[in-house]
Amino acid sequence: MISKTRMVHVFVRFSLVRLVNNLYYHLINYPPSIYRFKKHLLLSSMSFIASMNIGRRGIHHLQTVNKVPKNLLEEGQNRVVEASLTLIREQAKLKGELVRALGGAKATSTLLGVPLGHNSSFLQGPAFAPPRIRESMWCGSTNSTTEEGKVLDDPKVLTDVGDLPVQELRDCGINDDRLMNIVSESVKLVMEQDPLRPLVLGGDHSISYPVVRAVSEKLGGPVDILHLDAHPDIYDRFEGNIYSHASSFARIMEGGYARRLLQVGLRSINSEGREQGKRFGVEQYEMRIFSKDQHFLENLKLGEGVKGVYISIDVDCLDPAFAPGVSHIEPGGLSFDCHYRNFADNPSSPQQSKSQTLTHTHVIHHSSSSSILHINRHISLLLTFIHHPFTSCFFSLLSRFKKFLIRRISLIAATDTYLTNMMNTWRRGVHYMHTLNNVPKNLIEKGQSRVIEASLTLIRERAKLKGELLRALGGVKASTSLLGVPLGHNSSFLQGPAFAPPRIREAIWCGSTNATTEEGKELNDPRVLTDVGDVPVQELRDCGIDDDRLMDIISESVKLVMEEEPLRPLVLGGDHSISYPVVRAVSEKLGGPVDVLHLDAHPDIYDCFEGNKYSHASSFARIMEGGHARRLLQVGLRSINSEGREQGKRFGVEQYEMRTFSKDRHFLENLKLGEGVKGVYISIDVDCLDPAFAPGVSHIEPGGLSFRDVLNILHNLQADVVAADVVEFNPQRDTVDGMTAMVAAKLVRELTAKISK
Repeated sequence: MISKTRMVHVFVRFSLVRLVNNLYYHLINYPPSIYRFKKHLLLSSMSFIASMNIGRRGIHHLQTVNKVPKNLLEEGQNRVVEASLTLIREQAKLKGELVRALGGAKATSTLLGVPLGHNSSFLQGPAFAPPRIRESMWCGSTNSTTEEGKVLDDPKVLTDVGDLPVQELRDCGINDDRLMNIVSESVKLVMEQDPLRPLVLGGDHSISYPVVRAVSEKLGGPVDILHLDAHPDIYDRFEGNIYSHASSFARIMEGGYARRLLQVGLRSINSEGREQGKRFGVEQYEMRIFSKDQHFLENLKLGEGVKGVYISIDVDCLDPAFAPGVSHIEPGGLSFDCHYRNFADNPSSPQQSKSQTLTHTHVIHHSSSSSILHINRHISLLLTFIHHPFTSCFFSLLSRFKKFLIRRISLIAATDTYLTNMMNTWRRGVHYMHTLNNVPKNLIEKGQSRVIEASLTLIRERAKLKGELLRALGGVKASTSLLGVPLGHNSSFLQGPAFAPPRIREAIWCGSTNATTEEGKELNDPRVLTDVGDVPVQELRDCGIDDDRLMDIISESVKLVMEEEPLRPLVLGGDHSISYPVVRAVSEKLGGPVDVLHLDAHPDIYDCFEGNKYSHASSFARIMEGGHARRLLQVGLRSINSEGREQGKRFGVEQYEMRTFSKDRHFLENLKLGEGVKGVYISIDVDCLDPAFAPGVSHIEPGGLSFRDVLNILHNLQADVVAADVVEFNPQRDTVDGMTAMVAAKLVRELTAKISK
């Protein structure tokens, strides 16, 4: 629980210091950017409040379960931890086997996401960074070749083992001591698979401590560290938190994991920061004297006499003119331009021979005006990329980062992905396997099977723990259990819905409203609402899992939740293609068809849209073909063509269009469904609402339902609701204050009240 003192301290910092800082920077230095300032301030306000509540929400589930035997909690937590590590292990093992089979790779960069933000002293937005970085890398805005000529499409250059499920672990009651050990163990699992070298995507800066610790322990000795940051992050403890992002390098130096620590770009350092620097012998280079140090910093030699070099970049090392999308804006930072070609043509120290590239890696990274940070020695390089996602400008900035920081270790970049050209993202998802022509097929298939089993085991163990807790509490007939399916590649337009599940969860617990539904259910009661986390969709696709198998995995995940009485799934999409495998699973698990209430601007009943039978525009055709629904009512339609009407007649669908809604209103607001079938399934596409109420959708269709229309339909529905989904919320199109996220969260709350008993 966050203390009142800390809450007041953080609030004052936000209200005064940050406000003055932003006003000074944007109004004095950059008058034209008033809109950008307003946007950033709104985001800061929202995320500040959200961060306080998400931190409390993360482990509320287990803190309230006083009646449950302690050993039951511990055993369940142990199973979830082991399943989480198994998923990382199997992904790393598969990627390592494939790279070794291809041959010729001495070191391969391997992305590992650690979406952790709760140790930030201010905003927790960095927890959402890893998937945005990945998406932006493959959005097609720039090619995948670095300025040194490395091609990131080559699996020998760059692989990916997905994200550590941080939020799911915290929601199971895992504390920070244990979480840090889990992060370290994940890094070691990657390093065990030669030639993989981890490149960690944060997350706040607290992740650097467990990552560096793992690197040092795995290599058998300390490393040299180059740390680019506006802040030294070397407090003994910050606001009572030994794992604060502001204390990470104190933990590193105390543990003896670094021999030499160079901190570059400092411009927010107080007396304690300087004293701690002296205590640990840190070389601190402040921006106020940067011009004096510039030549030295541009010609660094690190790694002599140690096991390697570690680079940690906090993006706020850069001036806000280059990187406004950070939690802590500190004007007067490093610039981003770089005379790379001059350096390449006239290196300041001898190049290493090709035969020495494994132990003498040459790393290039831009840090200052007309500068290259040149590190030339034995490098077992691992890089923590600390990233705070708020403004689109920042993602454009990151697209240039990749051009400067890849040689033997490859940094992926990010660009603004508010684009219609998202096809490259999903092509990237399975490119890895498509290029491996000389790898034995059975090697790929065995590895894929292991990753699938590990993914399902993780869902199984989370659901099992939550089910055990609810049964121990007693008095529950049906409890809603959130299951995220972050899938967006079956969208025919934008793929932003893949980023919706964490945004919806954030909005549910942001504190903007209380946790009580309109019908009086308390979401803080674990007997009303639990959460089993997300299906690792992108990790599965990056292992070459096709859509046929992916649909089966989603169905199996839903069944695993339903096996744990009294859990009933409420699925967070994702695009609307997920409704097919979810409804199929519900029907098969219950042993018969269900009635389906479908609220949408579109009927999504094409036989096959643009050649994709799993398109989000074809999900209900698959449901009806499979006999998984007896009765299908579609409400809110206003973008329906002749094929949609013909398909509706073919399957006997009851279609209610907005042009006749006033005539149908009384009937629709007094529905009675589910008689003679196993239950009722509700599927809500957020674009059923008029864009005045929900602008954050991929397909904007004016003339839709009001939000109260939807609530009236839900509240008055007479039915046993056995499962539901909320889909097609696109965070990339939402308003700056997250209006549509709040709408989606409200839908989740009211559906929870309908499902839970």
